[in-house]
Amino acid sequence: MKVNIADLYPYEDSGISAKIERQKKKIKTKTAEPIKILAIDNDLLVVDGNNTAYAAKQLGLTEIEAKEVSRRESEMVPYRDALQKAKDNNLQGYEHWPIDPSLTERAKRY
Repeated sequence: MKVNIADLYPYEDSGISAKIERQKKKIKTKTAEPIKILAIDNDLLVVDGNNTAYAAKQLGLTEIEAKEVSRRESEMVPYRDALQKAKDNNLQGYEHWPIDPSLTERAKRY
């Protein structure tokens, strides 16, 4: 199914520039895997494929192929927390999503 990138919230705190560049190439060659999203109430949280969603946005796309996944209610706490954090940081649609040059640099911030 296709989803609007502007409706998505990232699960991850930041993107990784090298991964984003790789995903841009995959999107251009139509080899990118669908992102995985989790519906929480009326919101969509990207649980896998955050760099892909951001890359698509950078390429000017407004929609992206997605696969909806589910979790048991007992597993939802970290996802609800991540969604709230993304909302608090105004990250819907990957606006203001920080980009780190590497996983090492991301780890330094946390």
